[in-house]
Amino acid sequence: MDRQWIETSNGSVQIDWDKIWTEVDNRKGGFKLTRTSLEISESVPFEEWLQFGQQLAVWERTFQFWVGDYLNHGERRYGEKYAQAVDPQQAETWRHYAWVARSIEPCFRKHNLSYKHHEAVAPLEPSQQQEWLELAEKESLSVSDLRRRLKPPSDDRDLCPICRENEAEVKVCRPCIERIG
Repeated sequence: MDRQWIETSNGSVQIDWDKIWTEVDNRKGGFKLTRTSLEISESVPFEEWLQFGQQLAVWERTFQFWVGDYLNHGERRYGEKYAQAVDPQQAETWRHYAWVARSIEPCFRKHNLSYKHHEAVAPLEPSQQQEWLELAEKESLSVSDLRRRLKPPSDDRDLCPICRENEAEVKVCRPCIERIG
């Protein structure tokens, strides 16, 4: 069994990863999660398969904030020792997650927007972050639409003169070249 102990201020908490994976498997019969794969039974109906995919999307949207908040807490609480929590191979990615999580207060985060939406507004002041996230939510903006709206007008020179959406490699973007023929 793959077990880990995590020391907390209230005592020790035992994490039994094998049990966690089994519980996920039992809750969603036909799906088996391991650390390196997702095995899906051929008997899983389409509706359950679709529902599990929606759950994966929720996990994917929240994972970056979980990691970022975890690291930010560690840095605040333990100072330089928090660096021990980061594998050198993932350090740059995790530091980026921490920067976005630190930049956007949890009260401003929108659960139905992706991490990438939040990443796009992270450099802004909190009031601007809130405005842009609310707009993205209200208008169902894609990440690229949000980034395009955030770009100052002076950056328009890189946009395709036909569609004004895609960055142009030469004078006209590739999708417009293909569309025009």
